[in-house]
Amino acid sequence: TELARIAADAYDARDFSHSTGGAIADACVNLLVYNGSTVALGILTDWWKRTRWMYLGHLGRKLRRGQEHEVFAALRQTVVDAADQVDFQPAFALASAFGRRAYDMTELLDLMWDAIPYGREHASRQAIQHLLADPRHRSTRVQRILDLDPTAVFVSEVMNVIQYNRTDLLDAVLGTTIPK
Repeated sequence: TELARIAADAYDARDFSHSTGGAIADACVNLLVYNGSTVALGILTDWWKRTRWMYLGHLGRKLRRGQEHEVFAALRQTVVDAADQVDFQPAFALASAFGRRAYDMTELLDLMWDAIPYGREHASRQAIQHLLADPRHRSTRVQRILDLDPTAVFVSEVMNVIQYNRTDLLDAVLGTTIPK
């Protein structure tokens, strides 16, 4: 289509800039929101891969209800392939972009769970932040997080949940022996 050709020409231009790419991405997001354009989604996917998933904006505020599932379905394989290479950034970027809408996206949340034991320390912390962002499941998720990584007790979000909601887990923090 013409939009795909314009985007390809812009990407290949010698004087291509981040602002040019951002303008194309904004136009594609608008097309995606208003008519679910698969061409626009394809262009956005290419742009996100080029920018290492940095320019997602606040899709959760722009997409119609339920469209986040369509966007994730289109990007699923790319996101899963990156996670298989222990690169969870695409999953984190989507969760951030979808905001509260990501709370009920089980496949995306499964990638967050995978990042805790398999990701690097910063990836594990980001995953924990996303998983504990949903207040409805915060108390139950903290136990699973500690089962996956007991050192997560030192992450401030985990400590806050233990301190204020799950005092039964204080043994994980304090230990079972009484200091003398």
